[in-house]
Amino acid sequence: MSINFSAKSQHLIVTQDTESRAETCIAPKVTDACVTFIARNNLELSFTSSVDKVVNVASKNNIGEYTEYNLTLPTDNLQYLDRILYVSCQLFPQSVSINLMLEAKESLRFYVYLSECYSIHYKNAINYLSQTAYQEAKEEFATAQKCFDAPSDGEVVAKIVIIDSILNLRTIAKEQFELLDYQASMETYTKILSYNPNDNYARQRYNECQQENDRLCDKIMTKAHKYFEEGDYEKAKILYNRVVKYNCYTKDPETRKILEKDLKDVEEFELKKKELLAVITYQWAINTPFGVSVGSYRDRKWGGYFTFLFNPDIFESFRGNFPTKRERPEIDAAFGATVRPSINKWTPIWIAFGLGYTAVGIQTNHDTYHAVSPEAGILVKIPFGKNPKAGLALRYTFQYRFSIDFTQQKYVKPVNNIVGLGFCF
Repeated sequence: MSINFSAKSQHLIVTQDTESRAETCIAPKVTDACVTFIARNNLELSFTSSVDKVVNVASKNNIGEYTEYNLTLPTDNLQYLDRILYVSCQLFPQSVSINLMLEAKESLRFYVYLSECYSIHYKNAINYLSQTAYQEAKEEFATAQKCFDAPSDGEVVAKIVIIDSILNLRTIAKEQFELLDYQASMETYTKILSYNPNDNYARQRYNECQQENDRLCDKIMTKAHKYFEEGDYEKAKILYNRVVKYNCYTKDPETRKILEKDLKDVEEFELKKKELLAVITYQWAINTPFGVSVGSYRDRKWGGYFTFLFNPDIFESFRGNFPTKRERPEIDAAFGATVRPSINKWTPIWIAFGLGYTAVGIQTNHDTYHAVSPEAGILVKIPFGKNPKAGLALRYTFQYRFSIDFTQQKYVKPVNNIVGLGFCF
């Protein structure tokens, strides 16, 4: 007998196919009837009966995403007229009951699918997600994905990917915390909170990381400041940079002010080392072959220098006796400023200019003549290597002498050229 049939449980719906042409029933006995159920592969249907000890599933055929279950049921007894067939699947324990009054060789066809499956499991998953029960939420999303009425927009897949990301980030954050990299751990927990702002566990762990990071910052800052006060700037710089890396004291203006000042001082010290600002050169001129010049030649700031030259006759003049080889003991002293006009690696040149004093002694009248000697010059640094601690320094100075008395001009040479060779460090 043919019937129009529809039955459902909480999740399953079974409907009879009345439109397709009835197939011929192929059964072991002429008194048997054929019943076919078609469902998605993931449902894995099972069957029990109120009158049959065993429901005979004659065959299972896979047709793409669906499975066809072919049952043969006996009809040669009056008790079979009251048969109730129970259909269930592996996803849900509750079954659907179907009243079947079959005739011999009758062939029926049913479709089994899920009713409101997607919305139920999706809501359960969202609820678990809000409670940060990620594993349970993932399982519910996976079930929702298998539902017959699941949409194909990819939302469930995206949710599962997010859960996998959160679980992975939790593991990473834990490892970072155990390695005392609290700043990195905080950043990882921040990513988790961006996925799920209701994750109280991640928020709590973030606060713990912040507290531990502050404690670590205090220790590093204390040690760095100790090195700074002791003048060990290299170690201080390493620790100060670590303080910056760990993002310490961003909300404490006083401590940040101290940190910025100390860092600036350390950087200036490092800059001075790279500048090779200290220079000392041996100075030579025709009348004053012995001399020395010391000074600071900075990259970005003004510096200063002092130069002193003499000849050996000066010592004889102190004794009141002049040697025959040189009639004019002479001294030159000068001081001034230094500056670098252009900062680049191609022109390591500094300009020096200042004011000097010249004194010349005359043997014939045992008198001394004086002059004011303004001067200007250049200095070139040639570092040793790529990261030098020292280098070669070449210096040239032009000096013009103004005699204090007009009558002394013939005794004091007006132009003087001075060359120097030394080291910068």
